Amino acid sequence: MNRLLPAATRAAFGAVNWSAVVCFYALACAISFALRNVPNPTESWLPYHTIFTFGLGPIGAALICRHFFPSVALTVSVLGTSPGRTLLFVGLPFWLGCLFGVANKRGIDPHLFGGLVMLSGVLYGIVEEAGWRGFLHNALRPLPTSWRVGITAPLWLGWHFTIMTDLKGVFEHGVFGSAPVWAIVLVFILGSWGLGNAAERTRSVLVAACLHDVMIIKLTAQPVAMSLLATGWAWMLWRWHQELLPTFWTKTKQVGLGVSLLLTGFSALAQPATPMPKQEINLQQGVPDFPLFDKAFYDNQLFLLGEVHGYQKPQQVDLALLKHLNQRVGVRYYIAEVDPTKAYYLNQYLQTGNDSTLRLVFRSWVANQAQWGNRDFYRKIQAIRAYNQTLRQAKRIRFVGIDAVQDRALVAQQLLELTANNGPARNLPLRDSIVAVLTAYPKRPDSLAAPFAEQWMANLVTYPPDYKVVGTENIAELQATLTGLVYRKTIKSREKTIFANFREAIGRLKLGNEKLYGFWGFYHVLQGVPKGSGKPFATLVNESALPMHGKVVSLVCRYVDSYSMLPTQYLPPFWQDKGKAFTRIDKFNDNGEMMKVSGIDSLIAQSRPNTTTLFKLTDTEAGRQPPHVTYSPFMPKEQQLNFNPASPTTDYFQYIVLIRNSDMTEPMEIKN
Repeated sequence: MNRLLPAATRAAFGAVNWSAVVCFYALACAISFALRNVPNPTESWLPYHTIFTFGLGPIGAALICRHFFPSVALTVSVLGTSPGRTLLFVGLPFWLGCLFGVANKRGIDPHLFGGLVMLSGVLYGIVEEAGWRGFLHNALRPLPTSWRVGITAPLWLGWHFTIMTDLKGVFEHGVFGSAPVWAIVLVFILGSWGLGNAAERTRSVLVAACLHDVMIIKLTAQPVAMSLLATGWAWMLWRWHQELLPTFWTKTKQVGLGVSLLLTGFSALAQPATPMPKQEINLQQGVPDFPLFDKAFYDNQLFLLGEVHGYQKPQQVDLALLKHLNQRVGVRYYIAEVDPTKAYYLNQYLQTGNDSTLRLVFRSWVANQAQWGNRDFYRKIQAIRAYNQTLRQAKRIRFVGIDAVQDRALVAQQLLELTANNGPARNLPLRDSIVAVLTAYPKRPDSLAAPFAEQWMANLVTYPPDYKVVGTENIAELQATLTGLVYRKTIKSREKTIFANFREAIGRLKLGNEKLYGFWGFYHVLQGVPKGSGKPFATLVNESALPMHGKVVSLVCRYVDSYSMLPTQYLPPFWQDKGKAFTRIDKFNDNGEMMKVSGIDSLIAQSRPNTTTLFKLTDTEAGRQPPHVTYSPFMPKEQQLNFNPASPTTDYFQYIVLIRNSDMTEPMEIKN
């Protein structure tokens, strides 16, 4: 059956911690069954739900499993992404219950009794929903919605048989009391879908608890109250991440910052109430320590650091992480934002130390005024070589290039070098055709070289004896470059090209069991898809069937009071450093004029100037909040990243490296 599923679904099933799911369900059933005859302490003062005792099974199982399965990401909390809205959501049925009242035979004032009915429902809803949506939903979160609902519904329904023998008892106090079994089953399916969506949207167990309990259906005796409740709840869920009353709030935004933050939905939880786990990174230490990293971090297989290009300190952070992971978990392969050809020459430099080889790599970047063409990057490669010299051969770092073609002339030079002495005659016309396309026609698309590269690849398979004299390593380099050229025709998206090259490298270099590390632009390391965007590289890896799917950890750099190196020609005149190819500019900090990242002020408060501080988001309130960036109207739309307001920050990345007071990278010149 596994082979019948799409690859993405198989990958999703592989990402689920099924031990946690089985343990949770077994404990929930066992605890509830054990407590089924224990007297209920609330029976004398709450009008309904004299079943709190055995209802403790799901919440008890969730608490136990949270301890033993910390790798199951906690994406919901009691109050969710907006505590004010959650309290309003819970308060509405209480208010309506007290206002309209509920008739009863106990002699209790109907209005007081109406409030108690609501309290009964919410309290019981919490003990169940803390388990079903608070833990099980999170454990099954890698699965598509249809599969998640298809698994949750029968488990939830089956649990009820630990406390009752007749399914009709589930709704004996509500309007479904006489419903047939098929209708009850349908309610559980729709309930699993609806409550799951509500939990995803609000990140609140309390909201799910309100929606869960059919005791609120007692208001059906008051159709006006039920209509108001349904309308109010639907409105709040629809506008959960927006202003509830936009016109009014717009007119009152200037009353005060605190009121504004609350009314616009960027509540105090966007700035965590408690300090986040953190450490300052000592970038002067030879191989820095990272005590903040735990076993769950090191259990990952692909470690990705994301930066915004042009800042100097991320180069130091990259080197520090690379050394640390090499020492701690044996990382040897640096998955680089370069093409296979540049990786080939970088590895040549690591072996020989010949600076002329390293300058070849930087030649096109400097010529094209790319931010990669900087001296800090250059010096970092030199530092990696120096570090390699301290290691035995088997532990040394090597580059794996997986980006699209970056320097056509260098690709042509590499092909000529690899076949200079030993290239089989039948392939020389193919090689010469590729070289002609790449050099003689610089403005023609790379894809014109693809047919020749494809035929050459076929010859590698058909005539393997021809290549015995070339050497295994050179064959691997040749395959990587030719494959990249073929992809220029068959794959149009850069991100999909990067992933395809990565997948090919995993097989070619037999990296399935290796720990891997990469330093990339911010977007590429995101494990969630920004709004209106394609899937980033890290997302594609997680959705694949590769061995490292579900074992990716992303760290991203954030910047405060720092300067970046930007090409002067792309900046407005009043920001330009006149007469210079690059401008030193501080307008794009994460708390700057062009953008403001939600939560950045809290990170500033927990760090010191002139430091680099690592923050852990996993299992923190800040990590459970959706990421949000407010952009200046002058920020170009194509440079903006907007995130799904229903997804927590940890869906995108799990650590933040806060960089304070960094200078820009130093521009570089290549002298012939």
